[in-house]
Amino acid sequence: MDKGRLTRKQYHFLSKKIKNYSSLENTILEFNQEKSNSTNSNEFIKELRFRDSLELVSKSNEINKLNQKLNDLESLSREKLIFNSLAKEIKIIYPDLYEFEVFETIKTDFNEIDTVLVFNLKWNKELENEEKLKLNENVRNWLKFQLDNDIFEIRSNTN
Repeated sequence: MDKGRLTRKQYHFLSKKIKNYSSLENTILEFNQEKSNSTNSNEFIKELRFRDSLELVSKSNEINKLNQKLNDLESLSREKLIFNSLAKEIKIIYPDLYEFEVFETIKTDFNEIDTVLVFNLKWNKELENEEKLKLNENVRNWLKFQLDNDIFEIRSNTN
């Protein structure tokens, strides 16, 4: 008998003993008693590498998701800064403008879906509709220049 190796009798004794514990009732005892440790070491190293690679992929995915969230937040901050700049400037240029609102809307002509930037303008109620329409056109031209884009809508409180 090899020193340090379990006998069949010892194995059966331990197997019976483990059944006395209800939380271990589905446990199976396995003993690897090979003389060569290099096989076990290689399997252990392979298992570690596999586990580490899975963890690396998981961490990489997590980093990618966090980077996307960061980019989204940076984009929102940039849009808010642009909006703040536009709002300050438009109030100086158009003192009869009482409210300036920007939002995106999704619309369809049932052939395609499009996202459109909408500027909602609320003018002084004492202004005539003709004057409001003229101001709307001036704001449209100003926004085309500021945004370097003409794909947006202007809505206002014209009757």
